[in-house]
Amino acid sequence: MGVANLRSLGRDEILLSPSLIEHHPFSISVGYHLSDSILEGIENQPTPHYFHHYQRVNILLDTIGLVLTSAIQDLGYRAMPIPASQIVDWKTQKGHLSHKHVARLAGLGWIGRNNLLVNEKFGSRIRLVTLLTDLPLVTEGPQSMGLWVLSRLPFCLPAGLFQNVRRTFITFVAMSN
Repeated sequence: MGVANLRSLGRDEILLSPSLIEHHPFSISVGYHLSDSILEGIENQPTPHYFHHYQRVNILLDTIGLVLTSAIQDLGYRAMPIPASQIVDWKTQKGHLSHKHVARLAGLGWIGRNNLLVNEKFGSRIRLVTLLTDLPLVTEGPQSMGLWVLSRLPFCLPAGLFQNVRRTFITFVAMSN
């Protein structure tokens, strides 16, 4: 998880209105380490097992985005999750914004020769989600908190938000069962 100022992204990298970015100048980037075993099972093409894993991780990341959105809004700020995997421009195969470029700005890694985000610990075996907000976040240079680990949230987020996230996430899990 890391935070970044969206104003650092080029205007052509964001398929959202400029006024929306003005109202949500900060971003939270959350990553999830994919299963090494599942990825190592891929030989010539993605397997059904990988496809299932990919879908479930995207659902998890979207859920994390929703939980963070709820917690931030409970504090009186704006928040908007960007889906982990949604194409909005089919011609150029682009989403609302590039999760990997936001994650790079947030200090989660660098763009490698494979054109993927490469994390120091997990390589390119990660999936990402981005949350836009007006919550005043500290973005003095790359703010890497590692990839998604619930216990690391308090170090990156303002006081009070972590308790809201934790309470909302526990409620969500309880309602899902």
